[in-house]
Amino acid sequence: MPREIADFHQVSKLDYGLVESLRVNPRTGCVSWVDIEIGTLSTLSTGVKGGEERVNLLPHASFAESLPELGYVFAAGQHLGVRDETGNVSLSPTLLSPGRRFNDGAIDKLGRLVIGSMNFDNSDNKNVLLLVELDGAITVLDSDLGLSNGIVVAPETGALFSVDTLRRTVYRRDLDIETSVYGPRQVFAAFDPGENPDGIAYSATGHLVVALWGSAAVAILDASGREVQRVSVPPVFATSVCIRPDTGALLVGGASQPREKLTTATMTGGVWEAESWLEGYPVTTWSQPRNDYTMIKLGSQRVIV
Repeated sequence: MPREIADFHQVSKLDYGLVESLRVNPRTGCVSWVDIEIGTLSTLSTGVKGGEERVNLLPHASFAESLPELGYVFAAGQHLGVRDETGNVSLSPTLLSPGRRFNDGAIDKLGRLVIGSMNFDNSDNKNVLLLVELDGAITVLDSDLGLSNGIVVAPETGALFSVDTLRRTVYRRDLDIETSVYGPRQVFAAFDPGENPDGIAYSATGHLVVALWGSAAVAILDASGREVQRVSVPPVFATSVCIRPDTGALLVGGASQPREKLTTATMTGGVWEAESWLEGYPVTTWSQPRNDYTMIKLGSQRVIV
């Protein structure tokens, strides 16, 4: 039986609206996240020069992953982009229609960017899951999603897990390493009505951690997709989860409240942490060649969907 995960403490100090894309930089141990509602990128370090820093990125910034040169590859609105180590930002062409934006993403085992989309308003069930190949071409993995949300990769097998929040479903795809091709999606887990899976994280123990929007909880699933533990967390609107690769501590991002008429209590969004029995792992870094960081090739195959 998994040990209890409790005693969460808030590690963020500033006020946030909608925290997303919690990450731990494997080289520095720095925690990062974006705030979709105010378009910022935040970093939190605990070293000698530790502290919380927040910089403006772009409106609707929904994903950011650190690069070897201390910059970030990110998604914002209908664009993908890079913020380099000096703070300069370069953007791809417009890749999505005006009615939708990018949402969460991940880097797969081969160093490729996987990113999903959602509608600004009511879903048309035509949202996409995109794979940005190493040459910048774009492969459409899904085009029928209600709301693409959390994405994560199993480090050893390369299996890809992705969430469709409106269908309350977590999908799994196997990766053929030799051909670099993903197999068909399969339902890994389905949640009950009223439970809304959001961000996800993969543990080196083989478990998948799922943030549950509106439930003040995260669910921990075993390798078969069976829920083995439900963990109460401070934010009602849990958005993103991450496991520290050094200590196994569980990080949970949350949105501000009240919202969606589910609660009247007031709470600012932020990031919380607790000790856990889980085991993190260093994520794969984006493998675009250095001369492609200008995003000239990224999105050269325009995908307006």
